[in-house]
Amino acid sequence: MRQTVENAGKYGIYTLVEFHQDLFSEKFCADGVPVWAIPEEISKNFPRPVTLKKFQYDANGFPNPQECEKHSWS
Repeated sequence: MRQTVENAGKYGIYTLVEFHQDLFSEKFCADGVPVWAIPEEISKNFPRPVTLKKFQYDANGFPNPQECEKHSWS
């Protein structure tokens, strides 16, 4: 990736590497980064601001699949 960015720069092409993640986070209904990469103080209020209604969670603290189906990722 570094070489690609450097090569683009030689031709005056600016790049922005965006580390967007999908399908890696059980905590966020498969949207976002893995659970281990998210501090609890940030993730504890999910799904806000997506919706004002709290999700139902399983014993591991993850939303159950039926709750996730109610959430439109787009």
